[in-house]
Amino acid sequence: MSAVRCRLRVVSFSGEHVEPAARLLADRHRRDRAQTPALPVDFEDDGATLPLLRQSFLSDETSGVAALLGDELVGFLLGQRIAFPPDSTNAPYYRPASALVRYDAHAAIADGAWDIYRELYAAAADQWGRAGLTAHYIQLPAANSAVIDAWASLGFGRDLGWGLRDTSVVETAQTPPELTIRRSTVDDLDIVFQLDSALVWHEASSPVFMPYPTPVAEQEWRDDLRDSLREPSLRYWLAELEDQPAGLLNVNLPPLHISPLLTPESMVNIFAASVLPGMRGGGIGGALLRHALDAARHDGHGWCRMSWMTANLYSSRFWLRHGFNPIAWRMSRVIDVRALST
Repeated sequence: MSAVRCRLRVVSFSGEHVEPAARLLADRHRRDRAQTPALPVDFEDDGATLPLLRQSFLSDETSGVAALLGDELVGFLLGQRIAFPPDSTNAPYYRPASALVRYDAHAAIADGAWDIYRELYAAAADQWGRAGLTAHYIQLPAANSAVIDAWASLGFGRDLGWGLRDTSVVETAQTPPELTIRRSTVDDLDIVFQLDSALVWHEASSPVFMPYPTPVAEQEWRDDLRDSLREPSLRYWLAELEDQPAGLLNVNLPPLHISPLLTPESMVNIFAASVLPGMRGGGIGGALLRHALDAARHDGHGWCRMSWMTANLYSSRFWLRHGFNPIAWRMSRVIDVRALST
């Protein structure tokens, strides 16, 4: 690609680019599935990717760029403005004034992707910086090391991972015989909140440094938990050791904000899992996972996906050790605001 880099033109993404971008995304997904066959096959067809690109393009919060060689589209990048209110429960997951390139909002031809992505970002980042968006995120296929390297060369690092495994039996170390696991009800709200917040407090410390929710967001969080515990399709598995709360694992249906390209059929999603400090390392987390996957398999689900903050050392070791294979990474970069005043 370097031989033709000088002929590459980067322009603002427009309506005429939507259909060829859908073909590029379908081609990219075909290559991704060669590495991760469990990903849904439907999106190898641009008839399935086209609605996703149209939806992204038509959003008022989206802007992007396209890379052309002559009249041929060879890459594109669509970024969405992310600006959650400080009291939102989602605010800790993004820095203020962010731009997010979603998993299904970018692609490049295989031959030359490294250079194309770098040129695309140079143009898009200029737009985002001038718009005051100083934190940049992109969701990338985990199996494409060349593309990940391209973004690393631009100053991006991993901060969030998604993993996938089947729902076959989990082999775990022996757990205490007095451990019991049951499904939580709304009467367990205080216990569930205690266990859920133990994870959030853990991730507020080093080396994750994710801010703990504000008091207003904390109340919204409790209200959301109350509603979730009443929802028949959601399951909060509670582990108790000698009748005392010890751990929690939440299984739900795939959330809509994660790309359908990352969502196999018959899949459940682990939203959160937590074991109280002082009880970690004793097999409680493994027992919860085994119980949750046994129940999912019994209900006809063949796959399970979850996500973790990569700086959470305990989570990273646990999920990878229990058979979750990385399928996507979120990478992030913060630009220095001082450069925007020059």
